[in-house]
Amino acid sequence: MKITSQLFIAAFAFLALATIAYAQSPREQLNQMVQQLQKTPGDDALREKIIKLGMRIRPAVPDAAEKYEGRAKFAFKNAKSTADYADAAREYEQAVQTAPWIPGYYSDLCTIYEKAGQYADAKRNCEVYVKTLVDRSQISETKQRIAGLEFGIEKVKQQAVADTPEAREAALLQKVEGARFVARHTPENLGLKPGTMAYDEIFEIKDRTLHITLRIHYITSGSVYGHRQPGEYLGDRISYREGAFTQTLNNGQTAVIRIRPDGQGLTRQYNNAEYKFEIPRN
Repeated sequence: MKITSQLFIAAFAFLALATIAYAQSPREQLNQMVQQLQKTPGDDALREKIIKLGMRIRPAVPDAAEKYEGRAKFAFKNAKSTADYADAAREYEQAVQTAPWIPGYYSDLCTIYEKAGQYADAKRNCEVYVKTLVDRSQISETKQRIAGLEFGIEKVKQQAVADTPEAREAALLQKVEGARFVARHTPENLGLKPGTMAYDEIFEIKDRTLHITLRIHYITSGSVYGHRQPGEYLGDRISYREGAFTQTLNNGQTAVIRIRPDGQGLTRQYNNAEYKFEIPRN
C-alpha cells in the first residue's frame, strides 16, 4: 500500500510539471531559453530555436537592447580604425545577448566584425543570419559573403605564417637571389698613396651562398686576398648562417656581411671596427 501511494505521488508530480511546462506561454518559453543561452552562449542549436520562436511571436525589443544597438551604431558611424569597429562590435554583442532572437543583429555584427578585420567572428554571425533567411537571392548573397570571409581568414593565416622570422629571412634571400653587389676600392677610399692599388669586389648571392670575385685593376704595393697581379680571381665562398655571411680573413679577423632589408645593398662590418661599409647593388 505504501509503494502504491509513492507511485501515485510521483505520477501526480510528473503530470503537474508537464502541465506547468505545457501551460508556459511562448513568451515565457522565449525568456527561459534566453536565460539559458546567456549561460551557454556557444549553444548554436539553442540560439537557432530562440531565433525561430522570436520570429514567430515577434516580442518587443527590450530597452537595454535598443540602448546597446544605438551605442553600436554611433560607434560604427564614427569609426576611423579597426579598433573603433571592434568597440562597435562589443556594444552590438551586448544587444545580441539581451535580444538574441533578432536576425538583423547578426547581419549587422557580420558587417562590423568584417570592418574590424575579425573575419572569423564575422563569418560566425553571417552563418547564424543565413539560417533565418527564406528569400533565395538573400541566401545566395549571404553565402557568397561567407565564402569571401573564409577567403579573408585564409589570407590572415598565410600572412601570419609569412610574418615569422624564418619566412622573412627566406623572402629576403629570394629577393637577392642572383643579385650582384660591387664594392669599388681606390687608393682614396682605402687611405693609401695614389697609384698603390685599385680593385673591385663583386658579390653574388646564389643558393644561400655568397660568391666573392676579385677584380684587380692595378697593384704596385701589397696584396689583395694574397694576389699581387692585376686580373680576376675567385675571392671566397661563404654560406649563409644565423642571418649573415661571416667571412674569415687571412689576418685572422672576421667580417660579417648582412643583406639590407630592402635588398638593395650589403653591409660589411669587421670585428675590430665600429663602422659599417656599404656595398651597393649593381
